Amino acid sequence: MSPPRLEIGLQGALHVREERISARRDPCRLMYVSDIHLRPKRSENLARQVIRAVRESEPHAVLLGGDLVDESSELDQLHDLVRLLHNDAPVLAIGGNHDRSVGMNRVRDAVVSGGGKWIHETAVRITHGPRVIVVAGPNSVSAPEGDVRILCAHYPSIWTAARERGYDLVLAGHLHGCQMVAFEYRDRLFPGALFYQHCFIRSRCGPARLVVSRGVSDLVPVRWRCPREVVLCHVRDRLVLAAESRRRWPRSEAFGVVCRCSCRPDREHHCVCCASWPSTHCTRSATRNRCRPRRTGCWLRCSILAPARMRSSTGRRTAGRTSS
Repeated sequence: MSPPRLEIGLQGALHVREERISARRDPCRLMYVSDIHLRPKRSENLARQVIRAVRESEPHAVLLGGDLVDESSELDQLHDLVRLLHNDAPVLAIGGNHDRSVGMNRVRDAVVSGGGKWIHETAVRITHGPRVIVVAGPNSVSAPEGDVRILCAHYPSIWTAARERGYDLVLAGHLHGCQMVAFEYRDRLFPGALFYQHCFIRSRCGPARLVVSRGVSDLVPVRWRCPREVVLCHVRDRLVLAAESRRRWPRSEAFGVVCRCSCRPDREHHCVCCASWPSTHCTRSATRNRCRPRRTGCWLRCSILAPARMRSSTGRRTAGRTSS
């Protein structure tokens, strides 16, 4: 059942948005819950909605993505919420800007006393069958190696830095989708995307994924085409993420396209210069171009910035090679 377009108040059930990072069998299900904003006269209702969504989805772990409380009087309610969630799945939590105003240490103590783990400055391992999934907080110095490296963050602006640090999946919130959405274009929410660069639903760069939650609650509870939600992510392992990203690459993505070079067929790398040509084959005739990929070991030149005649001829040869 699709959520209503206009939502006034906080009485309706939370929308559970599923992000299938892996379509393989037996994925690890991680539920990301962000921007609960526990406040007087609404905390009990919000807690019931979150608990219901978790119990219906049966995740392997619950990640609380910051902005948990707005006032110190609701710390006991946060403690009770974490305790009840912990009965169904491990709870990992980080802080947000509203938690900082209440006192990050006080929010951390409420989470820990309820049975959860505070991972804002550290990382933990989740074992799912033979796989090890690492979940790190935004201030974690480095994440241990695992089959999948996940960054549980609050601000989506950490996306670029997280990719450079090698994370496979970044979960963020904070923006609430700007609450009013006129239309979506390439997974960006407008008009909010005009003011906030990372006003996404999701994004991808190479095998790395960004998933942004529209949040559980708002200070002013009015929304249009922007449902209150929690995000259920189906994750398997890093190799599957990379393989699926090569297999179903979206033309709308602007960075990190997989480039298979005919000059060195034994190598595959992520090339930031072939952005508008998914799965571009760099041919010898295009090596006179002065475009060099960044942060990769590719010494070839990419055809995207070649002169128009060379680019069109390269495209015809590439299309012929692909069809054959």
